[in-house]
Amino acid sequence: MPSDINNPARNELISSEVQELISYRPHWFIRNGNAIFFCVLLLLLALTWFIDYPDEVKGPLKLFYSQPPQSRYYGQMLVSRTGLEKIRPGQRVMIQVEGYPGNEFGYLSGTVNYISNVPTDKDSFLININLPYGLNTNYSKVIFFHNNLDARAEIMTDNRRLFDRLWDGLRNTPKR
Repeated sequence: MPSDINNPARNELISSEVQELISYRPHWFIRNGNAIFFCVLLLLLALTWFIDYPDEVKGPLKLFYSQPPQSRYYGQMLVSRTGLEKIRPGQRVMIQVEGYPGNEFGYLSGTVNYISNVPTDKDSFLININLPYGLNTNYSKVIFFHNNLDARAEIMTDNRRLFDRLWDGLRNTPKR
């Protein structure tokens, strides 16, 4: 073995064989490489047509229970002025309760019920969220309630395709 390492002719032969293997390109790749590349690119672009990419406004939420005669669960959250213009009554809300992992318990579903017209002292607006299914999650598990239960809310404000978002980004780029 050591004689092979010290033999310069053998090293040159291996080196040229390795160089030949590295530099060899299959003939089908040379002929069809561009077509394969553009087909894959077109397939990825077509896939973006089917993927929804929602706009959402996120924030902390407190869950409450109203006493009879209404007897219902609801949530209240504060939203800054920057996210307020997208929010409308009736929009869907996904609520992740703290202490209940989403991958194990799921999330609560709600709808935006009321948006205040007057800002609070922190320049935020109060939003009431109705929980039509109570504290039943999408995994059919019930969350134990105690007053002022903390949660994170995501209000789905707009649901557009990923293709539309990419197209708008390309269309609105400044021309140089």
